[in-house]
Amino acid sequence: GGSSDSFSILNAGVNANTRDTIALNYGTGGTAALSFSTNDTQKQFSIEIASADEDDDNANETLYKVMNTSISSGSKAIFSMDHAANSLLYTNYGNTSVTYSVQILNVAYPLEDAGTSLKADGVEVYTSGLSLGSLGAVSTLTENEDDEEYPASMDEEIQTSPVYTFTIDPMETHIISPDDWSNLPEAEIDVEVEECGDGVCGEYENHICCPADCPSGSADGYCDGASDGKCDPDCIVGTDPDCKESTVMSLPVMGGVIGALVMILAIIIAIMLRKNGGSKKAGT
Repeated sequence: GGSSDSFSILNAGVNANTRDTIALNYGTGGTAALSFSTNDTQKQFSIEIASADEDDDNANETLYKVMNTSISSGSKAIFSMDHAANSLLYTNYGNTSVTYSVQILNVAYPLEDAGTSLKADGVEVYTSGLSLGSLGAVSTLTENEDDEEYPASMDEEIQTSPVYTFTIDPMETHIISPDDWSNLPEAEIDVEVEECGDGVCGEYENHICCPADCPSGSADGYCDGASDGKCDPDCIVGTDPDCKESTVMSLPVMGGVIGALVMILAIIIAIMLRKNGGSKKAGT
């Protein structure tokens, strides 16, 4: 099992004396988020986000194509996947509304096909996986991991949604998913909206996409690892300098300490009761 994401920025213009910044951040559980910013006046671009996962029987790869969107100086576009909801998250962390078009492709194939010995151009090769790109799904065969790949035929199902166009306003996160994964060609693409800047760190917000609502060290599913005097509850041991081992007590250790204190308290009460009993006997 497990999931993995990849990001590809496409058709981004390049102008003299401008600078683009791309950052890839990883949250709890390996979730990735890509942020894209520029000091250009305005920059058109498209982006493809591919997500691959598998269960016991099948492998699936989904491609979200966000097309003809833009960023401007002082703004930031942030993209990530929410695997639990099978959704793409697009945040417009800026001050200008932008439009974008989106299309979703999905391909599924049985894992029993992986590793199957086949023939291509007279060479015995093995299925190595499946990749989604701008031209659709392409299954591949390879003689080994390092050799050339050959097109192959697998028992795969490829579905493509219609293209829909939306407008995302400043400081909004769009949660994008189809209303019917089983029938993408006829599915509508739904968009939920979460507002950044309302003072609430929402379900789909974190310190990367909305630092205004989710300050560093928040319990937001993202470990920022910043040295800010706060032990981030999303960080594992050793990833946040503020989470000192001497100040962070694990549950088993805490349970042992509490048990010891209860035992000491019981002994003290027993001693006091004995003393009080002895005093009453002496006075009678």
